[in-house]
Amino acid sequence: MLKHSRQVKSAQEIARIEEACKITEVAWELIRRRVHPGLSVAQAERICLQSLIDAGSDPATPGFILLDVLGYGADFKYRKGDLFFCDLGGSYRGYKADFTRLATFGPASDFFRQSHEQIMGVFNAVLQSMEPGKRCKDVADRFNCEVEAIGYPKLQGSKRIGHGLGLEHQESPSLNVVDETELVPGMVFTPEPRFVRDGHFIMVEEDVVITADGARKLSNGCGTLYTIDV
Repeated sequence: MLKHSRQVKSAQEIARIEEACKITEVAWELIRRRVHPGLSVAQAERICLQSLIDAGSDPATPGFILLDVLGYGADFKYRKGDLFFCDLGGSYRGYKADFTRLATFGPASDFFRQSHEQIMGVFNAVLQSMEPGKRCKDVADRFNCEVEAIGYPKLQGSKRIGHGLGLEHQESPSLNVVDETELVPGMVFTPEPRFVRDGHFIMVEEDVVITADGARKLSNGCGTLYTIDV
């Protein structure tokens, strides 16, 4: 009973998550103005965290930042032309946001533009599959169909392409091929399809709430491959 109560959010809880998303979107705008080539991952992380606070995230629990998903190391320095992967989430009155944005330092190469187009095709298909009555595993199966069609490995076992969101950045259930949880109105998820292409981690993510009509976005912006001025 408690698990179900945590999974299905009230209107007030959804409103707080949506406000956390708005704060995080403002933080992302600040981050794009503040980061630049020559910064190390560690320096960029501090800028991102400060940007969340400046945007209005709770200073006591400002949120989280994940930049180095492939393990380049804290001392890795960004260069012009590099991809800037930013998984971030602020907080509002105890509730969290969690989404991912992609940008490049300077104009994007054809490689990154194509990669972003590919992942957005997968994302839109995944989002379309998130209807009440479907199971988490059905959403993961849709992801597998999409990535297999463009030549990337399928999701297996407990590995997931999304999770619940609320008081924590990561809550149950999980969008994987073994989770039988049924999607019902009021559940909040973070669909985050991803693949690795030539050593680059390509992922987009939004926060969505399940409604009677499907998934409604609480955050917006992953459809843009951003350019950071250099």
